[in-house]
Amino acid sequence: MIRPNFGESKYNLRPSSVSLFYPGGNETFKSHEEAVQAAREIGHRLVMEYMHEAELDEGEITIDVNRKDVQVHGVGIPMETRFTFLGVGDIKMGEKDIRK
Repeated sequence: MIRPNFGESKYNLRPSSVSLFYPGGNETFKSHEEAVQAAREIGHRLVMEYMHEAELDEGEITIDVNRKDVQVHGVGIPMETRFTFLGVGDIKMGEKDIRK
C-alpha cells in the first residue's frame, strides 16, 4: 500500500513524502512514482521467492498485477494505492512432474 505523507498544515495539500508499506517492512520515498516502482519490484520479488521455494523456475511462473488508486478531487496524487500480486505456476511448462 502506498500513502502520501502531508506536512503539519491542514491547508498544505502537497505531500512531504510518500510511504510504501509491504509485508516485512515499509519505506519512504520523495515521489509517488518512485514508490510505485519500488512496490512493483518488491511485489515481484516476494512472489518469485515464494515460487522458488515451491521449486518452480521463472519460466513456469506468471505474475498478474492489479492496481487500485483512491483519488480525491483536488489532490494531484492518489490518497492511497494498493497492489495485488498473483503468482500462478504452470507445472506443465517445465519438465518436472510433481505427481511422482
